Amino acid sequence: MCWRSNGLARIGFFLLQCFCLFVTAANVAAHENPAVNTFVFLINGAEDHSVLGSRSSSETVQADQWDAEKIRELAETCKDCNVVLLHVQSPKVKKISHLWVFARGKSVVSKQVREFTSANAHALSELLKSAEKLFPFSRIHLIYRAHSFVDRLHEFAQGLKLANLKAPLSSLIFASCSMAFLEVASAVAPYAKYMIATQTDVVETQDFGFDYSFLQYVHDDQSEAQVADMIADTLLSSFRVNDDQLEKAYLSAAPIMESSITLIRLEQMGGLADRFEKLLQKNRDAIVETCKVTKLVADRYIHFLKSKQADVSTYLNWRWDSYAKKNYIDLICFLRTLDEGAQLIVEFKAQLTVRDRPHHSTKEGLSFIWEAS
Repeated sequence: MCWRSNGLARIGFFLLQCFCLFVTAANVAAHENPAVNTFVFLINGAEDHSVLGSRSSSETVQADQWDAEKIRELAETCKDCNVVLLHVQSPKVKKISHLWVFARGKSVVSKQVREFTSANAHALSELLKSAEKLFPFSRIHLIYRAHSFVDRLHEFAQGLKLANLKAPLSSLIFASCSMAFLEVASAVAPYAKYMIATQTDVVETQDFGFDYSFLQYVHDDQSEAQVADMIADTLLSSFRVNDDQLEKAYLSAAPIMESSITLIRLEQMGGLADRFEKLLQKNRDAIVETCKVTKLVADRYIHFLKSKQADVSTYLNWRWDSYAKKNYIDLICFLRTLDEGAQLIVEFKAQLTVRDRPHHSTKEGLSFIWEAS
């Protein structure tokens, strides 16, 4: 992700236009029985994010285009929710972003909006404020779809702060690789009740990867905890193999191909992070190799593409050396190496629920970033 400033004039134009669209939508969507849950999707297609196509194809597709289409289809079926979808188009496709609003399955807004970078604190905050104005008595859930951006977290957290919502987000869902970090959880803790993220990178194709079918199962009578639990259960679809030729290769590669999802209760996370940091400062030399998290997706792609007899070099055109230099450490694993870590293990585990995939051997749901002193 690339955080960039847009210039005040461009931001102001967008905010004014977006606000007018939402006011119009409010008049259309007004009804006596508003949905309890509103899901705000922010898809950052401004990044170059391609995924492998379906099982029957070795071509790549733009992930943001594919996701926006799936979400719109699901939004039309969700009779017990509202959906606000902002799709920032990839420069390779279009330069104009698009906004959709659905109220209990009914489309009430479908408009192009002036080009802007979604990874902008003001744009994020205004999108959330506008959603709250449109559906003032609804729980707001934010689903952020992009690449991992843990090293550029401050701007995102600033956007949540600027939104100044009447109530914290019911849930904050990262449809992104490798965002289940303590640093992320503590930064967003003041602005959301639940966070849902994966601890590693995710292999995606049109057949599997991030899955938004939870929109089909939302009901007004569900509690916030039940909705968050359901999203965590369904956010990653497992690998599906439907022919004998791929079955053997898949099963051998599955442990490194599939990723787990962590549901994090955020209420206590800020205080726990402070206590952990003090403990870490006293034990900076205690990091053990076995606690390092292998987050890279490269090996997973290689296994899968070889099973399809595809040209691996076509898809592995990223630079992995910068990732390899970072140390991502499983938090619970590290605490187990310390005599004084037992109580923190109990308290952290009380805040985490890890959803493993059928063949996945995971760490324990939450990482932290360690840099040698």
